[in-house]
Amino acid sequence: MKKDEWDKSALYFKIPPGKRAVGDSGYKGISNVTTTKNKHSKGLKKFLTRAKQRQESFHTRLKSFHILRYRFRHGSSTKNKMDTHKMCVEAICVIVQYE
Repeated sequence: MKKDEWDKSALYFKIPPGKRAVGDSGYKGISNVTTTKNKHSKGLKKFLTRAKQRQESFHTRLKSFHILRYRFRHGSSTKNKMDTHKMCVEAICVIVQYE
């Protein structure tokens, strides 16, 4: 899929100019995403590994609440469902960060 066909509400498009994200090899070649390369120093590789592990750990803990496992069916309209789902995910994020 071409970049101009990507969903414009995706997180990728919310990265501020001059900032970079950390990603795995699936993001190789995307200009504002840093992936681990052989030429990186040992210290940078360790930092990137820790950042990716932290992200994976966070996603795993989110999944333990089963909010992402099943279709979200709460709310009376599409907007209400989206707002309610957002509230639930944000509440779980706070709990996970607090842990």
